[in-house]
Amino acid sequence: MIADMSTDPPTRAADMFADPGNDPRTDPPVRGAERATPAAFLRWRRDTLELK
Repeated sequence: MIADMSTDPPTRAADMFADPGNDPRTDPPVRGAERATPAAFLRWRRDTLELK
């Protein structure tokens, strides 16, 4: 059995999502240039981590 050692109050699922109107991320292109597609995905991923 693992004890919960956190002192933070539990977060609600509604607090874990950004409002779609305030979401600063832009979706990466599904198809594109060989270099631009992974670069856009990495930018989207970094923006996602910043939101967290």
